[in-house]
Amino acid sequence: MSSLSDALSTLSDRGLRRLLGARTFLRGLDYARRKVVDGVDVGEAVASGRVRGSDTEPYVVNVELTASGIQSNCTCPAFAKAGQHCKHVAALLITVRDQARGSMPRRPAPSTPQNAPATTVSTEGKSRRRDRRRRPTAMHALPPQLGSVPEPDAVASSTGIGAWLPPAGQTLPRALEYRIHVRQGAITVTVLDTEARVPLLPSQALAWQALQPSPDRDPLRLLARFESGNPRHPAVDVRGEDVAELLPLLRERRVLLEPALMQLRFVDDPLVPRFELELAGSDALVVKASFERSSDRRRFSLSQGGWFEGAPGWQIDTSTGTAHPLHRRVSPAALRRLVRSPTIAEPISSVAELIMAGLPRIATEVGAELPDLDGVAQVLDMEPSFRMNAQGDLVNAEVFLFAGYGDIENPVRASGLGPPVLIQPPSPESRGRIRCIRADIPAQQDAVQKLLDLGLTPHESGDYFVAKGDNAIQFWSEGLGALPETWSLYVPDDLVDTQVRTAHITPFGRISSGVDWLSVKLGFEAEGVGVSREEIGRCLASGQKYVKMEDGSYASINRQQIQAVLDREIELMTAAKGGKLPLAQAGRVKELEDLLISVGKCSSTPAAKKMFERLASIDSIAVVRKPRNLKAKLRPYQEQGISWLKFIHDIASGGVLADDMGL
Repeated sequence: MSSLSDALSTLSDRGLRRLLGARTFLRGLDYARRKVVDGVDVGEAVASGRVRGSDTEPYVVNVELTASGIQSNCTCPAFAKAGQHCKHVAALLITVRDQARGSMPRRPAPSTPQNAPATTVSTEGKSRRRDRRRRPTAMHALPPQLGSVPEPDAVASSTGIGAWLPPAGQTLPRALEYRIHVRQGAITVTVLDTEARVPLLPSQALAWQALQPSPDRDPLRLLARFESGNPRHPAVDVRGEDVAELLPLLRERRVLLEPALMQLRFVDDPLVPRFELELAGSDALVVKASFERSSDRRRFSLSQGGWFEGAPGWQIDTSTGTAHPLHRRVSPAALRRLVRSPTIAEPISSVAELIMAGLPRIATEVGAELPDLDGVAQVLDMEPSFRMNAQGDLVNAEVFLFAGYGDIENPVRASGLGPPVLIQPPSPESRGRIRCIRADIPAQQDAVQKLLDLGLTPHESGDYFVAKGDNAIQFWSEGLGALPETWSLYVPDDLVDTQVRTAHITPFGRISSGVDWLSVKLGFEAEGVGVSREEIGRCLASGQKYVKMEDGSYASINRQQIQAVLDREIELMTAAKGGKLPLAQAGRVKELEDLLISVGKCSSTPAAKKMFERLASIDSIAVVRKPRNLKAKLRPYQEQGISWLKFIHDIASGGVLADDMGL
């Protein structure tokens, strides 16, 4: 039997349907059943014949079994137009297969053992399933071409040298062939005996390997783990990483891909992942994953053939009959993700993160090169313009820095780094491509250094800069003017052209007096510039150290001194009527005057000064004479009392006269 007949005899109707296509197979099967194929000539690897069709002359059909599969030729118009297997080719292949099967010897029917119990039919209406369980199971024997399966533990004799020798007549290992049908994520392997042309279970083929191992032993041992154990179904399904373990073991074996019966060739050039970018309109970017062979740059889509994860993974190309290892960095998990989603889409708003973070990360993981951006993007270099936004108060400053590239403004972190590429959606100016603007990182770092030189420090988040106390005052008063004129500055209005005075806030007062009253007026100033009482109160309430003056400048404040003056004023105002103090409060007014002189300055009218001078000499009041109409002899303390009453009368003040005995 020729090799072509051998190959076709093992193909089932399902295998031929995959090879030819369902419609072509069915029409060819109809031609073969109607016996319209004649003149069949079968050679070693070729076959020819004539098929009577709709034309008056029969069509001449030739088929050939090559290393790349079954090649065909037909003189019909359909073959000349499509260049692929037609119904006449299908009719010839089915005829050659049927003839090859007819010339093969029939397998003997399995015999039932003599001591098997006879089957009885239940007369009590029991189920058929129970009846089938009672029937003896037929033993599936090997075809007569193979003989019996050798017993690995058998010996020539139980004693003597025969205990070391195998039984006489043990055969050599069988020549095997592996038929593989590729599916996505799995393969079906059939082990075929090339001499007997019958399929075997891998465990049956291993029986000969126990006596004389051959290179078939390793793949058979792996396949035996997944076999069904039923000789009627010798095909073995292998999935996932087990396929990646099996393929290297089959490298030097004869392997045919079904249904084309193409011999599988192993290529050492690994496949490397590759990513391609495409625009989907103006609102999305599509990324497609594929693999590429380094030697000739041929592309392999993830829907082409079978892809099997492993270390390394493998790909079987059913169109060319080749098996390729994958790049060593393509992990099983990464390959499963790529096969599950070979194409992804991202909105234009997320393209920057995709190009700068997502794709570099996956490319590093699987050992791929970054995709070329020229097809989807226009790369530009632009000089940045800087904008500074400052906020806060005199002793607290928060500064944000931004770099502008055309219509895009990018916040600059305290490190000077940021997105290296800025993305703009497609526009007519960019001819439908994305605009990728490369950020000037050195210029951004130089701008950051200018802010650091002004006493600003990075915030703990790294997003902006801060300054406190004297550093903030220096920034508002001197730093803003030192920034480049090309920068755009956004500063609160009350902090523009900030001037901080060297002198601190001092209180000042004016004291005046009348016939029976005193008046006190307080104010606050620094270097001749006043400040409102409201600003003083707001500053004391908030705990600020600097007060805004009436001319917009700032001056520091001694909170303890100012608070002491205000407390004394409040104490006096509780006794005031219409803003005037009675002369009884002259002592407290004098104390306020002394406090103002110690921390600031105070001025008094001449009358007020004269009254305070009298009060200052209260311990040396002049002794007055006894009134003329008073007929009594006065004791010394009574004379002092009359002098005191005369003194408070002269200054028009009230008073209380008491002695040691009481009022």
